[in-house]
Amino acid sequence: MLKIEDVAKAAQVSRATAWRALNRPDQVSEKTVDRVKMAARTIGYVPDISARTLRTNQSGLIAMIVPAVDSGFGHVIEKVSEVALNNGQEIILGVTGYDADKESDLIRQMLGRRASVLILSGNDQSDNTRALIAASGVSVIQIWEVDGAPIQTMIGFSNFRLGYGAAECLIGSGRRNLALFYAPRRPRSARRIAGFRKAISDAGLHDCDTRYVALHDTPEEMSQAIRGLLERSPEIDGIYANGDVLALICVSELVAQGKQVPRDVSVLAFGNPYFADYVSPRLSRVVVPERRIGDLTADALAELLQSGTYTNQVTDLGFEIIRRDSA
Repeated sequence: MLKIEDVAKAAQVSRATAWRALNRPDQVSEKTVDRVKMAARTIGYVPDISARTLRTNQSGLIAMIVPAVDSGFGHVIEKVSEVALNNGQEIILGVTGYDADKESDLIRQMLGRRASVLILSGNDQSDNTRALIAASGVSVIQIWEVDGAPIQTMIGFSNFRLGYGAAECLIGSGRRNLALFYAPRRPRSARRIAGFRKAISDAGLHDCDTRYVALHDTPEEMSQAIRGLLERSPEIDGIYANGDVLALICVSELVAQGKQVPRDVSVLAFGNPYFADYVSPRLSRVVVPERRIGDLTADALAELLQSGTYTNQVTDLGFEIIRRDSA
């Protein structure tokens, strides 16, 4: 099996320089890093990760746990992977499907594998899980959330303020009878609903529980639930759909009932899909800075790997409301 000495010989550098180029690239010149990596590829060198784990009691493992692998998390995963590769680390990805128990199980597994950094989505870990994380000494970055107390570092936006802003937008357009459609089993939805209801209360408007409807996974079920609410509550004149597909189905059902958007009912979506400006009416929407979250998460990870600390405890990137035709 090839060793680091073989890489050093092929690159014509010392063993220490070869090791730093592959494991601590920030400590040598970019030219030397490229030279050593090229030599390693040429001779077919593969680092012995298990040996490094035994020597240092660290796995060189970055564990990232997200609720879904979709466009929202794609950029974060890409940027974290780049940092891991550039720092001689491995990345392992866990997907929870928005299941809190599954997240807890995955965190335990990652800690059992001696992950050096945990990247988690949201801030809903149980007290027991937080205690386990604290006892392990692992570094933690929480993304997509800044509501509540951080474990260590949080990068994202406030779901409560996002919900408040969505209702405020609809109310500012003259809407007085608001409804909200959301995906169930997602704690962030609860915080958005709380913000939405607070804005309605602050405006002195009527509010009732039946206007908050959890929609299930299939378009048919979504369509039936939306149709049912609109038939029961024809006075609704403003809808926040907590998802871009939900917004399209809302518009479709409103049109089927002879209503015009936004003349009769305004529809505000969450998300920034590529098709939002290519449908009729064009979707007004609440947009969060997905790419910026990915970039700052990568920066935080790089700083953690290189210095062991990250300076910003909480970074609130806010959100934007893009006004188009539907609201």
